[in-house]
Amino acid sequence: MEVSAEIRWFWQGTGPTGLHAWFSDCADGGGIPRTDVYLLDPQQAELGIKLRGGKSGIEVKGLVATIANGSRHPSFAGPIEIWTKWPSTALSLTGAAVIQVNKTRWLRKFDTAWTPVREVSLDAQEHPSDGQRLPDEGCDVEYTEISVDGFPPWVTFGFEAFGLLETVAGNLRSVAARLAQRRPPPFDLGWCASYPLWLRRLAAQ
Repeated sequence: MEVSAEIRWFWQGTGPTGLHAWFSDCADGGGIPRTDVYLLDPQQAELGIKLRGGKSGIEVKGLVATIANGSRHPSFAGPIEIWTKWPSTALSLTGAAVIQVNKTRWLRKFDTAWTPVREVSLDAQEHPSDGQRLPDEGCDVEYTEISVDGFPPWVTFGFEAFGLLETVAGNLRSVAARLAQRRPPPFDLGWCASYPLWLRRLAAQ
């Protein structure tokens, strides 16, 4: 089981002006398109089940708790959600109602064991590009362009911290504070939500 602390925003269309350029002003990884297949459950906003493009096995992700005032920095203020994730090679989405989500994601990874937090350089496959090992405590920050056939495109930006249950929220806050120093574009019009909540809204359209 993996534990994460997360906060994410969605924008229909292209997102805030300059967001991608601001995010990528330092070296980031990713940028390779992929398609994730999600179980479509319009009544569910606390459970995500998906088959990630390029990987085998199903990922099951469940919401455990919400910290209402979790991210307190003005640039990235909002509730932090605590999620757990389980991989399974026994589960299958064959025959289930699913939705295909096309994604192009750019990723930055931070090691929070250092003070101040240290960034890990990534390659296009989102692996460390300089031989570093992946940190045990840290936070991923992603900018992703997403689309579903028949719907307008979306952009999402999110923090996903990893580590121990008692440390993940602090890891997210540390990286949010680091990035806030770089003056991000306003997030005022962004919708703060999870992927399951976004999928539920999409299914209702």
